[in-house]
Amino acid sequence: MPTPYEYLGLRPDASLEDIKAAYRNLAKEYHPDVCEDGGATMAAINAAYAILGDPDRRARYDATGKADAEPENALRAAALGMISGEVFKLTNLDPAIFKADLVVYLVTQLSTQRDRGHDAMGENTKIINKLERLKGRFKNRDPEAPNLIERMVDEKIASVKKLNAGNQASIDLYDLAIGILHEYQDVPEGAGFYPYRPAADLLKLGAGSRASPG
Repeated sequence: MPTPYEYLGLRPDASLEDIKAAYRNLAKEYHPDVCEDGGATMAAINAAYAILGDPDRRARYDATGKADAEPENALRAAALGMISGEVFKLTNLDPAIFKADLVVYLVTQLSTQRDRGHDAMGENTKIINKLERLKGRFKNRDPEAPNLIERMVDEKIASVKKLNAGNQASIDLYDLAIGILHEYQDVPEGAGFYPYRPAADLLKLGAGSRASPG
């Protein structure tokens, strides 16, 4: 799991002003009002800033490598919010979904979304590796002049790494939400146990037609 510094794209020796500036910039980029899928990333950014933006908490984290309970609780609250969003989506799905094990269905949904984040990180890592190979390939004929091309490559690498940090934040939150769901079991309507339903069948139900009113 990334450190609070990595979530904010900072080095451990960053100043408080650096931390505040990084938080403001990331909030502008990932706030749910401007980024539809930014909720999970923003939750992780908020939790990281709750640690690093407070000098006392930051000092304790730097000394022990552990966060106070409050930021951890904030992440758990964000994971619960993610679960609640998926729960309420059930009301818009085919009524047949209620014949399935809803805990299994929700875990499958969140796992699928988490895996998309892993795929995105993999693609971004390939891009970073290719960009790294470009470094050193462009040399300015004037040794006193700044290497503008290499600077642009470095900036692009930093930008893609920031995207990966955001993806990792989302993955961590999905993992936390899935872990919370594993603390529950579905109680079916009526008595008895559910028959085994493959995950693929459950996903088909979730992708089915909208429930009719009433």
